[in-house]
Amino acid sequence: MKNIFIAFIFILFDFAITLDSCRIGLIPSCVGYWFLAKGIPKLAEKAPSCQKIIPYIKPMMLFTAVLYILDLIGFSQSIISFVFSSCSF
Repeated sequence: MKNIFIAFIFILFDFAITLDSCRIGLIPSCVGYWFLAKGIPKLAEKAPSCQKIIPYIKPMMLFTAVLYILDLIGFSQSIISFVFSSCSF
C-alpha cells in the first residue's frame, strides 16, 4: 500500500523548472508508474479486480518516460502542436 501512495504522489504532482524551451520535471510520472507496478500485484492479492490494471501500467510508464525525455530535450511542445495542427476535426 505504501508503494501505491508513493506512486500517486509521483503521478499526480507536477513540479517543473522551465528554461526557455527546456522543461525539467522534478517529479517524473514514469517513476510513479514504476511504484504502481510494484504495488498493484500486492493489492491484487486482496482485491482480485485490481489485476485488470496491470497490463496498462507498463505502457503508461513507457509513454510518460518518453514525454519526460522529450520535455528535457525541448521537443514536446513542438510535437504536440504539430499533431494538433495536422488533425482536422
